[in-house]
Amino acid sequence: MDIDFKSARINVDIAGSAPNTDISDDGQSAVLHLTRNADPIIAKKRVSESEVSAINISGSVEVHHGAKEDISKSAEFHFIQLAAHMCSYACYAGRTSSDGAVELNFAQPPAYPQKFAFDFVLDGPDFAPGAPTDVLPFTNDRATVIFPKRNNKGDLVPGVSTMVAETDDHPALTVPLAFQNRETKRANFLVEVIRDTLFVTAFVVREKRAKITILAHVCWRTFWSTQYHWVAGKCVPYKPVVGAFDVGKTVISAATGDGKPFGFSSAMFDKITKPNTNPKETANELSRTALKNLDAHPLWWNLSYLKKWPVDLRPDFWRN
Repeated sequence: MDIDFKSARINVDIAGSAPNTDISDDGQSAVLHLTRNADPIIAKKRVSESEVSAINISGSVEVHHGAKEDISKSAEFHFIQLAAHMCSYACYAGRTSSDGAVELNFAQPPAYPQKFAFDFVLDGPDFAPGAPTDVLPFTNDRATVIFPKRNNKGDLVPGVSTMVAETDDHPALTVPLAFQNRETKRANFLVEVIRDTLFVTAFVVREKRAKITILAHVCWRTFWSTQYHWVAGKCVPYKPVVGAFDVGKTVISAATGDGKPFGFSSAMFDKITKPNTNPKETANELSRTALKNLDAHPLWWNLSYLKKWPVDLRPDFWRN
């Protein structure tokens, strides 16, 4: 089998997706999500990635092969994704200024390990407890779809097929609505969340279950800056949400002639072609662990207990 590297393509679909926030169905959390297919995420319902797809990425490439060659066993065509959490911030405040405020930042070390902070790491699936992790380093284990090539008359072109892979994602963040202020001993309630994440999604081929080659890649970003107020004890998000969902241009690896995509450093190149497959060191797990372990890292830039409201807090934050 020979791969026509210059034929590699990536298509990205984000139609109907924009940054948004809602209160979870159980009334315990605020959920930062994208508008397309968000209902299962707001309901905290675990479904397949395609059912919650806010971004669909498909890749295709032509291969030349023998007439009797089983190309489904010659190589694997999948996606490998990296993510870098640049900001993960939340602020809480009490009913009155004397109840204080709490600020969390769980993208900063040491809550987020210094080794990985503000850098790209493998972005694997959001594993449920006990779920198999052998899908790594890929985003999923979907089978490649094979389309025999046809000419403009509809006739088969012998020995040429198009390999098509697909992945879906829906970046989201769930944070609790209330946080106990240890300085004032009073409950504080959600005021603001800021989340900024960068992604690199690479269409790759793995041959002989060892060598990984990048065929094409695309960079994208999600950003939320959400604010909330409370009315009669219920959290109400301010709408519309300030945010961004940006997708860059596809880069074909063959364009550089050496298999190293334009703009990739050697370190970035290695993160995809020689990925770290430790499920505890994927972007989702690192972020979730950092949020859970803030109390173990009580430095002020990770976790601050304030005795008064921040000076820029909206005066109507709490309405009885």
